[in-house]
Amino acid sequence: MSQTTTALKVNPRAHTAGQGYILSKCEAGTLQKGPADPEYIEGLLERAVAAHAAATLIYTQLSDANGTIINAWESTRHCFEYLLATQGLRQIGGDSHLGPTEAVGAQFGDIMGVLFNELSDLRQRRHDVDYPTNCKPAATLAEAKKYLDSVSRLLKGAPKLAESLNLFLL
Repeated sequence: MSQTTTALKVNPRAHTAGQGYILSKCEAGTLQKGPADPEYIEGLLERAVAAHAAATLIYTQLSDANGTIINAWESTRHCFEYLLATQGLRQIGGDSHLGPTEAVGAQFGDIMGVLFNELSDLRQRRHDVDYPTNCKPAATLAEAKKYLDSVSRLLKGAPKLAESLNLFLL
């Protein structure tokens, strides 16, 4: 694939920062660089799609905001792992929820823009749902639907973004 693309606007300064972040996590031992295994990569995307389908079913059939949010996050996490695996990267230590989010954000946050911010909010909200406190309001179906829509946009764009990853190889 060509090193240039018209589909994505790449900020070279953000690319450098993202690359530095990835290298620092590899050196710290929380990300590991290896070969990009096509079967593993495809499996991650399949898991992301399956978790999204489960979240959709929970939303439409059960009207369960918490279950929708939890499964929407699982879809997002698998999709973020898919984007990393496409580069031959995988999380090997630390927080398996936060690590891929930070790595994807460092590399693609400027490209994904508002969507990445929505998905970061989803990660935090999934945490709130899994570990409820009295200070956080209960999840609503409207909130769950908003996150479900965000994940749908991620799943739609992730394969296209993955195709452009030659711009971000270490």
